[in-house]
Amino acid sequence: MGFFFKSIESIAYERTSDLVEEFPTLVEEFLAKYPTKTEDEEFTKEWSKLEEKHARIGELLLQELFKLDGVECIDMPEVKDRRKLAVRNIQKLLTESDKTWDKVKAL
Repeated sequence: MGFFFKSIESIAYERTSDLVEEFPTLVEEFLAKYPTKTEDEEFTKEWSKLEEKHARIGELLLQELFKLDGVECIDMPEVKDRRKLAVRNIQKLLTESDKTWDKVKAL
């Protein structure tokens, strides 16, 4: 049973944690380099890379939510609680990613 719980808790982080953790730093570096929007080719390339990373984070986190949807919790309240916590954590990561991306879009 312990392995099962560990699996539920790690689902959201196994493929996304590095991307999610590095994204705010990448955005801050971008904003420090480009405090205002420009038509510069380098600006456009870096903007596109960040936009792709943001989209990838969202895709991966949504995939993890779909995996959690497949976890059966009938007559297992502890599993249900852990799944619910994992879903909330993923939703929190999605919100944080969107808020971080909003800083770039505000340029």
